[in-house]
Amino acid sequence: MDSKRSNHYPLRRREVVKTLLSQRGEMLVVAGLGAPAWDITAAGDGPLNFPLWGAMGGAVSLGLGLALAQPSRRVLVITGDGEMLMGLGSLATVAIQSPPNLSIIVLDNECYGDRDASHAHSRKREFRGRCLGNRNPCLRYHS
Repeated sequence: MDSKRSNHYPLRRREVVKTLLSQRGEMLVVAGLGAPAWDITAAGDGPLNFPLWGAMGGAVSLGLGLALAQPSRRVLVITGDGEMLMGLGSLATVAIQSPPNLSIIVLDNECYGDRDASHAHSRKREFRGRCLGNRNPCLRYHS
């Protein structure tokens, strides 16, 4: 993201994530590679956080596995658009399994920010989240 745009970019990831996790209770939180991992750690590190370091594209798959293995616990995946694009196929499996305890949030900054800030596909096409079927999980889109 160029510096001119970033100065006017409405989403402040760290603030959004801190608010989302402020009343998390015993919820398990998986964070995608890079900035989302730093964001959940800044909101309060602990044993219920699963930041992915070096596993680009794996956040939703890990979240799905936790949700299926721990059906009585809420699981939240927070990831970026670049990481989500690398693991896009996992959403098909999420839609089939449709665990009611899994939510997915994609924070879109339109680039692979932790690599070299090269543009992600979402820069040219909107990467809007839509509910997968009529039940959870829901993909929440924030830009």
